[in-house]
Amino acid sequence: MDNPNKITVTTEKNERGYYEDVFDYVFYDDPAVHGEWSYCSIIPTEALDPLITANYIKNHKISGENIFSALSLGDNGEARCFLTVGEEMPCDSRWTNGFLICEYVDGTAAQRLFEAAINGEEFLFAAVKTGDFSRENRVDFYEVYTRAE
Repeated sequence: MDNPNKITVTTEKNERGYYEDVFDYVFYDDPAVHGEWSYCSIIPTEALDPLITANYIKNHKISGENIFSALSLGDNGEARCFLTVGEEMPCDSRWTNGFLICEYVDGTAAQRLFEAAINGEEFLFAAVKTGDFSRENRVDFYEVYTRAE
């Protein structure tokens, strides 16, 4: 069942001319996302539709290399991001129902975050809000994670 408790996020240009998300942070729990997640793939935003398959997600490849390998979401809003080299990402991250919140150099991003079961497999989707978002207010991709073993 979808948790209706979510923060309200608006996007504005900051004093440096970059887009960033503005909100009052309140932690709303979503037990479905607790735990350790391993990077699976990155998919274009337009691929998010009711007909997406687990096979598509696991086999979708894009050019370039993803720098994230894992994500850990605690039951108190704590979020930890890990680089492919195994180090924790040096950013101030937290989460609340529906959003992974990261403090980047260009501003704050409340990245849409949700769990979904597809073809009997569990996936965690996190919107990628980096340069395209901060400069152009665009979200082109979602990182997809699976439960860590």
